[in-house]
Amino acid sequence: MIVATVVLAIGVVGATTAFNSATKVSSAASDIQLAALLAQQQINQTEVNGQGTISPGDSDGDFGSDYPGFKYHQSVTSTDYTYLLQVTVTVKWGANPERQRSVTTYLVNTQSNTSTSTSTSTTGGTGG
Repeated sequence: MIVATVVLAIGVVGATTAFNSATKVSSAASDIQLAALLAQQQINQTEVNGQGTISPGDSDGDFGSDYPGFKYHQSVTSTDYTYLLQVTVTVKWGANPERQRSVTTYLVNTQSNTSTSTSTSTTGGTGG
């Protein structure tokens, strides 16, 4: 009877530990997904607000009270092509500086308010 109780106790502790680990991993995955979506949202705002007249430079900000603790750094740089700019948005969250996600895209900068096209790629970061 005592052996069965000990085995049961070990099983309960193991199951509880596994549940806690799964919860942490799920939370980290949600943060990574949200960060990628927020980065894409920031790039879309840059594209819409710039309307073909985006200038190179860096900017920092946050996503307001809707997403507390999430901040971004945006870098717009020139490329070897006259009308093509590289836009990288890095979203950071939490107290750990390794918790970040970056999204890079290329925008056509026509300087004449005509259409702007994009090509997007997502680069890794760490979520935990």
